[in-house]
Amino acid sequence: MNIVYLQHPQPRHIDIKLSKLLNKCFKKNTKNNFEVIKDYTTNCDILFTRGWKKQTYSLMDNIRNNNQHLVLFEKGHFRSSSYWRISIDDYQPLNYFQNINQPDDRWEELKIEFNDVQFKQNENILYAVPPQHYCNKHGLGNSNDLASNDIKTIIQLYDTAIFDKTIYYIIKPKFQKQYKKFKIDKSLVKHCKTIALKDRLKKTSILVTHSSTIGLDAILSGVPVINLSQGITNPISKHKLTDINNPYIPTTDEQKQFLYNLAYCQYTMKEIESGVCWDYVEKTIRENDFL
Repeated sequence: MNIVYLQHPQPRHIDIKLSKLLNKCFKKNTKNNFEVIKDYTTNCDILFTRGWKKQTYSLMDNIRNNNQHLVLFEKGHFRSSSYWRISIDDYQPLNYFQNINQPDDRWEELKIEFNDVQFKQNENILYAVPPQHYCNKHGLGNSNDLASNDIKTIIQLYDTAIFDKTIYYIIKPKFQKQYKKFKIDKSLVKHCKTIALKDRLKKTSILVTHSSTIGLDAILSGVPVINLSQGITNPISKHKLTDINNPYIPTTDEQKQFLYNLAYCQYTMKEIESGVCWDYVEKTIRENDFL
């Protein structure tokens, strides 16, 4: 099998590190050929790379047309700097990671506590504004317009008998300058900027988001999610604003199994080098007919 690591034109330290770790991994596994490349090639079976960029869409099209597989590295789930998450043939592992119920061993190693998801009434709706680079990646248009329209729709739909009247929105601090002029009723909407996310979620009935990390934060905090885009919490959430008054509430067993399965989608540097990560990739490709 021919395996390559597609390095960025101006590689960061982490690109070089990941390619070196994979090289060490495949040196131990002599049945596979491995090399680092700078340009896409049809002369490979599996292509590893880091980060989803604009050009990754055309790369993905080439890979599908040539019956190859893409393995994408991104920062780990659960906000852990020790892990790199992987996704095969897409931005998120949504097509396969729930197909097999994984054991709890990798989840237990993380030592993360979570609360059962519950629909608390008389609390606030929290809307997570997607950053513009995320909208660019996923063809969602202007982030400011998207957020304004979403919040207007929520105001039209939400039941004031269920929720506190005020809707809060949250923006990553480094992107706040982009969002000074929301086209919304400011008497009903407040910027959540003076309270930590963990504390805000304690007073939240439901989170509405387009991305993944904050959705996972909500699930761990016991808050139901409406995920409007390709978010990792999609299997245990609803996906339309019309469901704002009736979110999906997973059972405790569903929530646990989701977390167990997700913990198998991220690996440490040591596990990338040792081949543990590759064993999972190879097994996943072999066992899922859609790949």
